[in-house]
Amino acid sequence: MNDVILREYYDFISLDITSNCNLRCPFCSNDFRYIPDNINMTKKTFEKAIKLLSLAKDDRFMFSCAFEPSINPNYVQLLKMIPEEGKNKCFLTTNLSLKQPEETFKALAESNINYINISLDSLNPVTYESLRKGAKFDNFISNLETMVSTFKKYPNAPKIKFITMVFKQNIGELLTVAHICHSRYLAYEHEFRTPVYDTYSYIDEEWAKNSVISRLEWDSLIENLSKLQYRFGFGPPPFPAHSGSEAECPDSIVLRIDSDGTTLIKNKNYGNINDIENPYEFFKSKLYELRNDKKQEMINVRVYKPKEKIEKFIKDNQGKKICFWGAGDLAKIILDAYDFSKLNVLGFIDGNKDKKGQKIGNYTIYSSADLELLDPEIIVLSVLEFKYLANLVNKILKDKNLKIKVIDDLFY
Repeated sequence: MNDVILREYYDFISLDITSNCNLRCPFCSNDFRYIPDNINMTKKTFEKAIKLLSLAKDDRFMFSCAFEPSINPNYVQLLKMIPEEGKNKCFLTTNLSLKQPEETFKALAESNINYINISLDSLNPVTYESLRKGAKFDNFISNLETMVSTFKKYPNAPKIKFITMVFKQNIGELLTVAHICHSRYLAYEHEFRTPVYDTYSYIDEEWAKNSVISRLEWDSLIENLSKLQYRFGFGPPPFPAHSGSEAECPDSIVLRIDSDGTTLIKNKNYGNINDIENPYEFFKSKLYELRNDKKQEMINVRVYKPKEKIEKFIKDNQGKKICFWGAGDLAKIILDAYDFSKLNVLGFIDGNKDKKGQKIGNYTIYSSADLELLDPEIIVLSVLEFKYLANLVNKILKDKNLKIKVIDDLFY
């Protein structure tokens, strides 16, 4: 069997230069009852961590994500330590609510960061401050205006992405917010989210009852936003419409580096990065071990465990026009493991436009734009994150008014 799932990179390297936040938003994914006082990452620790940059995929090295980076007094100095390679790999997330001097935004503009996520839930001061508990709207909007005016002077400044949490309090203004972010605040992309599923175990029940939108409201928002000619992203639908299995990607290999230097992969502690003589070689070797383990695990769970179900599908659908959706690692293994010659396989569809026209095994790879031409009777999902993709595929079929049977769990 071809060694098709071996990875050269971690799916994410998740770093945080702090371990706390200046805000206490009522929907936060962090349960601050169990989070100790802040620890700021030192320059020494960051110098070791940034050496792992080349082990991350593009856009997958988090300078900060879970906590607020600007509370670290060395924030600007650490930004300046990011090498040029970071332009393809690094991003950070900030609530932008701490009043910052203009020098900070100049340092951000000159940094080797690919993009910056900015949390922006409302342009109404009262609504903003009710959702971003502890923030002052005047400080936030002043920071944003200064950042935008500074970035306009730097052609290679990081891209600006906005993240908006959607609630009953702000849903009525979000079309306007999206327009303003793109027309006035240099938005490269705008992502809309609802709280992650596990936060409901600890956020205030009454607040959630009065704030969390319905699935119908979520779908309506997506439909209305999609009419705007902007670049949008959308998280999973509101709880309980999605479960943890849909929100997670269990096949990802993520290296976590806490602000005190503690390193973890899949919740296993690999020690403090300051005590590892050569972090790059150490975590490169761990990646090789993990990816080989993951290869065998995936082959067993997704390919050989459902063998009886797959063979029955082949027997029951001989002659039917079938497209597989997903031309990645799993698809390659499946083609090695099973004989689909008795099926009328039209080809594989993939969301990566660069793959269109290429071959996977003996089959051509197409894009979703070719669906009408291919006219399949059945679409079989051949990806790891099949539950998430099923929602996307069904939406595409609905938009195209196509009645095609979708099988999302054949390889599971």
